Amino acid sequence: MPLWYEVMRCYVVAVDPAGPQALRDAIKHMHGCDSKWVESVPVIETHNGATVWDGEVQVYFLIGHPTATRAYAGRSRGTR
Repeated sequence: MPLWYEVMRCYVVAVDPAGPQALRDAIKHMHGCDSKWVESVPVIETHNGATVWDGEVQVYFLIGHPTATRAYAGRSRGTR
């Protein structure tokens, strides 16, 4: 399943179901900085009263990024 990352409202799509280390590696490769996992947050997104997404978002602290301090990663059926 594709994963999405948000850094300063910029979505980047990557495919890697391998877990937290794979997400850290993807953040480093795509944004040129290290990261540290902070927490997992349950999210339910609705539209017009219907659930359109229900899952967990992984929150990472970015180390050395010039403008962003956090990255968010969650599973998605499609791309954003």
